[in-house]
Amino acid sequence: MNEGELREIARRAGGVRLIFAFGSPAFKKLERDPEGFSEEELLALALSEPRLLRRPLLVDGDRVLVGGRAVREA
Repeated sequence: MNEGELREIARRAGGVRLIFAFGSPAFKKLERDPEGFSEEELLALALSEPRLLRRPLLVDGDRVLVGGRAVREA
């Protein structure tokens, strides 16, 4: 995924924070408060480490479904 695609997915999902996996082991290793990151910083982190994105992440037409529950219920 490139930066433009990630930005579009984040926009359609309602913001990068909604697709970011703050509870992931990869994020916990950063040892920083999630509120301390700007949206731009989160985008850069997600581009450098895709495990920081919530999964599954499904783009279905105009919808973006994030997380197992959303995908199962769709």
